[in-house]
Amino acid sequence: MADNIITEGPLNSPNYLVETRSVIGSRAEQEDYGYLHVNKDGLFAVLCDGMGGLANGALASKAAAMSMGDSYADYLVDGTKDSSQLLYRAMVCADRTVTTQFAGGAGTTLVAIEISGYGMNWVSVGDSRLYIMRSGELLQVTRDHNYRLRLDEMLQLGKISPEKYALEMNRGSALISYIGKGGVDLFDLTQNEFVLEPHDIILLATDGLSNMLAWDDLSNILRLPLPLAQKADLLIRCVTGKGDVGTQDNTSFIIVEAL
Repeated sequence: MADNIITEGPLNSPNYLVETRSVIGSRAEQEDYGYLHVNKDGLFAVLCDGMGGLANGALASKAAAMSMGDSYADYLVDGTKDSSQLLYRAMVCADRTVTTQFAGGAGTTLVAIEISGYGMNWVSVGDSRLYIMRSGELLQVTRDHNYRLRLDEMLQLGKISPEKYALEMNRGSALISYIGKGGVDLFDLTQNEFVLEPHDIILLATDGLSNMLAWDDLSNILRLPLPLAQKADLLIRCVTGKGDVGTQDNTSFIIVEAL
């Protein structure tokens, strides 16, 4: 299990298996941070990746994740059952927390899910991803909120030429939305609850995973007939085996299997 992913409650509920993994890679500091709460009815999970290009990335990711956890704790006691609104308000609160605490500038990505029974909602800001695998088919359900997203939109609308698009793509990975920006206006939030089925696999991951593993490699590992813990171990082994010395990013993920 990962020390930088704080877990509350029993790790496995009657309806779900959960595993967490994290490696620092070749970075000097671990800037990924997460929070996980599992109960008999469902779970809440959030994963953040502090932005290395800004100061206090590690502190920002921890502040955002714990702010989300505090919002979930309030949600459990106030009787509100609108999960999508919980996630939206928690995201806004996390952004306010990071912006206020680090006035000099700090940022982090964020991806979070809330599951009640078999109904799941999610929110994401930045390029940490949420995947769902069902019946062997893998789907990325969140967008990467980076400059490439803007370039793709401009190209589709004819506002940029293919030549200009190609020239600009060297900056495609630059984030255009993140927690700590102050007033997040680009994010992904479920409009309709997603109903999980037995054997669905849900994966929250920082970009250390998606940047190292090709789509087919990720899909093939997740569909292997192995226990969830072994799949998690295999993902980490593949990530660490692919990184060149000095280039491997922090990599963290939370993986859930519906029973």
